Amino acid sequence: MFQLLLALQKFGNNLDDYLHLVLPPIVRLFDAADCPVPVCRVALETVDHLADTLDFTDMASRIIHPLVRTLDSCPELRATGMETLCALVVQLGRKYQIFIPLVHRVVTKHKINCQRYEVLSCKILTETTIAEEEDYLLMRHRLSRHKNRDLALTSSDTTTIKRLHVSAGNLQRAWTATRRVSKDDWLEWLRRLSIELLKESPSPALRSCWALAQTYSQLPRDLFNAAFVSCWTELSEALQKELIQSLEQALLVPDLPEITQTILNLAEFMEHCDKGPLPLDPQLLGERAMHCRAYAKALHYKEDEFHKGPNSQVFESLISINNKLQQKEAAAGLLEYVMSHQASDLKVQERWYEKLHNWEVALKLYQERLETNLDDIELSLGQMRCLEALGEWGQLHSVANQHWNQLKDDGRQRMSRMAAAAAWGLGQWDSMEQYVNCIPRDTQDGAFYRAVLSVHREQYSTAQQASF
Repeated sequence: MFQLLLALQKFGNNLDDYLHLVLPPIVRLFDAADCPVPVCRVALETVDHLADTLDFTDMASRIIHPLVRTLDSCPELRATGMETLCALVVQLGRKYQIFIPLVHRVVTKHKINCQRYEVLSCKILTETTIAEEEDYLLMRHRLSRHKNRDLALTSSDTTTIKRLHVSAGNLQRAWTATRRVSKDDWLEWLRRLSIELLKESPSPALRSCWALAQTYSQLPRDLFNAAFVSCWTELSEALQKELIQSLEQALLVPDLPEITQTILNLAEFMEHCDKGPLPLDPQLLGERAMHCRAYAKALHYKEDEFHKGPNSQVFESLISINNKLQQKEAAAGLLEYVMSHQASDLKVQERWYEKLHNWEVALKLYQERLETNLDDIELSLGQMRCLEALGEWGQLHSVANQHWNQLKDDGRQRMSRMAAAAAWGLGQWDSMEQYVNCIPRDTQDGAFYRAVLSVHREQYSTAQQASF
């Protein structure tokens, strides 16, 4: 408690915005009957010290009334209490006048002798200002009273904090991603790297968190960015390159959003600090951001790609991302940009209208291209997607029947779900069964449509099994 109160004294005017939170607990310390006298004394000295830099005017009554009770009930604290009271008198000036009768009763009752308080209260009662000489003497007295206490902290205040040594070998062993196979292996890799970054950080503040980080798993996650940046600047160029390769390898691991999000947040953090951006492949970052549905981050990286060199894939990604972010105008603006730059190699793709959910225009474009490319499976699948979105089950069923016998297994599998939906919408159960048989059983669509067929046949137990 002593160290905490002394620390609060060193904060000084930095506590101004938090005075309403900090001051009441300090007052309760010297106002409590069961609080040790040494703690009460330091609490009074803390109020005295903070009065030099903080404005206690709005909270004067909340300090003076408990202080008077302390003077009345605790003889050991009267000398310190009167010193604190003098500090408040100097700050409040004439506003202290309403408290003089209250304090006078206690001072008279216990015959408390404090010459400085008598001089200050007399000046206020006679409505004269406190002379500058008196202010100077009070300040000299206060400085001498705190001199011994401040000397104990002087060495720590003036000593420059030295950066600690970073063991690159320990970090290298932590970021090495060999023999990582399962999801648990990669999560353990991230945990170990996070803790090792704290352990080897050149910052004493971060390194001091290492012991707690081993038992409190959230702490290394919260400090990962700061610990990484502190260690990054201490590594050689070759080690930095090796670390980047490990991070890129971790990014390529599928179905690990925890690691992907951590690295994406780190890359964003590095862009905003003065150490420069993390030299990760922006295209890889954009793809992984889209994969884990971090669309705002994905938009940032795809826009960088757009400025470096626009191509069809980048435009399609930008349209899709803006659509996901409910920025319809931005997505439509990309189409306008391509249409207004006819001299470029870019051409408006039918798929872009799909991304905008402009199904009628996309369907028209697909049909126009199919007139000269009847056997193009990609155009046929695009046409079927538009018909499905528009609920045109008859046309969709007709297109599926037209191409079904000409397709190989891979093409049938890609077309089967939409064809099954069309057959279901038309009540063509035999055709639906034919299409459903080409949908993989271990997929959600496969289980759903097989369950629908089983319900139609009143095979409810089979339908229930299919749903699992």
